Amino acid sequence: MPEEITLRLDRTTAEDLYAAMSTLGEHVAAGMPIAAPSRGEAERLGVFLRDLGHSIGRRCSPSCEHVLVRSRRRADTESRRAAINGVAAYLEDEEAEVYNIADVAVRQDAMGLALNLIALDATAVAALAIATGDTPGDALRSMQPEV
Repeated sequence: MPEEITLRLDRTTAEDLYAAMSTLGEHVAAGMPIAAPSRGEAERLGVFLRDLGHSIGRRCSPSCEHVLVRSRRRADTESRRAAINGVAAYLEDEEAEVYNIADVAVRQDAMGLALNLIALDATAVAALAIATGDTPGDALRSMQPEV
């Protein structure tokens, strides 16, 4: 017995699909012209076809939403890695390398680098607070230069 695929559709999409298939059948059987679907019908049927493709194991287009999410996640990981490498080089006192890493990271994704540096700072402050038994606020204030 072939593998069974179960599809769930909202009523509007089911009616759009029925109309599209009926129109196609009439076109094939009698040469009836195929009218262009409305924008809403086209969008609903596009989502349906994407979901159907996923259900039967078809490869996705590069613009498929979950492919884009995975791509964004990879870019976020690379941005965080650049922020960590820059901070590590700074801590090791390798100024030229810090500049190069920061320069490349800023050109690639300045906002991502800034956000990752902030997140890295917050992680470091939290770790310091745990290590010293202080609150994160006290640990952060302990880093202020003496005036």
